[in-house]
Amino acid sequence: TACAACAAGRFKLATGAAACTACAAGKFKTETAQAGDTCESCSPSSSSEAGSTSCRCNAGYTGPDGTACTACVAGKYKTATGAAPCSDCAANTYKTATGLATSA
Repeated sequence: TACAACAAGRFKLATGAAACTACAAGKFKTETAQAGDTCESCSPSSSSEAGSTSCRCNAGYTGPDGTACTACVAGKYKTATGAAPCSDCAANTYKTATGLATSA
């Protein structure tokens, strides 16, 4: 049988029949067929699940997946991870802090 390359988000430390290992949570790898644990760390404002090919912005931060994340500005918040935009605070409410993950 033919050898198969490790998929992006995975690596293999040794030769032989052993399976590829997923990058740990909080790390990612975009290339395929990479030897050694060369997974890169996500920035402090983003995260990833094990075996990821990119990082996603944390709640309170926004930006396209796999790129730099920007804190939600004062008066906005974001409760979910990912590329969604920050939401405006409700009428008659305001937050002065940046990077908020809740509207409360």
